[in-house]
Amino acid sequence: SSPWAPQGPHVVVERALVDTGSSDLELRPSLLARLPRLPIVASGAVYETSLGGEAYDAFEVLLTVNGRTCAAVVTCTDECSSDDALIGHMALGALGLCVDCPARRLMPWEALPAATRPLACAAAAALHRGPPRAVGPVQCASIRAWEAWAAETHQLDFAGGGGGGTT
Repeated sequence: SSPWAPQGPHVVVERALVDTGSSDLELRPSLLARLPRLPIVASGAVYETSLGGEAYDAFEVLLTVNGRTCAAVVTCTDECSSDDALIGHMALGALGLCVDCPARRLMPWEALPAATRPLACAAAAALHRGPPRAVGPVQCASIRAWEAWAAETHQLDFAGGGGGGTT
């Protein structure tokens, strides 16, 4: 849905390709056209594709997957694409979801066993307690919020004293 009309018209995609090598979302033109006016994030943004750099307009949408909602960047794919939609890693991170490859599903980070859950997963899980909230620019939402959480909870040593993180 559009951030300007979150309760307004929306598109439901039953099955989407999850591509952790892609950053943003992609949606077929016929589906994107069914949404109301969207905020423009970038006009003519150059994305690297298998054919080289190509310019696209990028828009902000509200994406809901498994009951979790985030703001995400979407571009328009070709109508002949084999998938109605593609979900990239920035949206997955903002939603607090990870890929369970053997089961072919998405699952909340907090559902992972604690021993296998990296610090970033715990931070993302903390972000998803309560209603969705905007944190800075769309493409920086998850990392900036994670850094703030890690600094507040002293999970990272930003002074360079060996806290396990990077500055």
